[in-house]
Amino acid sequence: VSSLIFLSAISFATPKSIRWTGREDKNSNLVHVLEVLRAKTGIEISQSNLMLVESRKLATSHYVMLAQTSGGIPVSGLSVRIWSSLGNGELIQVEARVDSSPVPASWTAKKVRAALSSTETMEEVRKALKGHEDPFIRKVTWQDLWENGRVVRSVKIGGKRGTHQLSIGISDRKILNHTYSEFPQADQNTDYSFSIPVQVYP
Repeated sequence: VSSLIFLSAISFATPKSIRWTGREDKNSNLVHVLEVLRAKTGIEISQSNLMLVESRKLATSHYVMLAQTSGGIPVSGLSVRIWSSLGNGELIQVEARVDSSPVPASWTAKKVRAALSSTETMEEVRKALKGHEDPFIRKVTWQDLWENGRVVRSVKIGGKRGTHQLSIGISDRKILNHTYSEFPQADQNTDYSFSIPVQVYP
């Protein structure tokens, strides 16, 4: 049996949440933000342990979201979010929920891809949807992440009348969670793409 199927646990301390605004510090440079984060929480995070999830212009600000990672895999619920001015780049707000560096884990993004291929993922998706009232598959996207101490593949499936969300364990390929929500009746242009929900500030 391949050693890839054994799950390597990840150990975190208690996550810490922090927020500050441009009234306290106007510097939005990431290196500086991480220095402030360390000073406020006692947790040191390097840029190499962060993954860019989103970077886009809003109506009055530029928004960046970075996920904290372990082995190159995002950790669910841990991120640094930065809003800065479109005009001069000055900081508007930082919100972060971070944890101290985990013990080294054997799972890496490369090993996860080898343990559960795209073809194998689709096989699990078809099994999960078999017999469901909406078994149609129109679009599938996914992301691998650490969740509750294990690596899972979070899969979003756009069906005929709604959206399935699956959580597949990488080590044993078990369906850990399956939810389904129907599209609003008036929605004719549903976006099936995967996204991480965030609270957007102006």
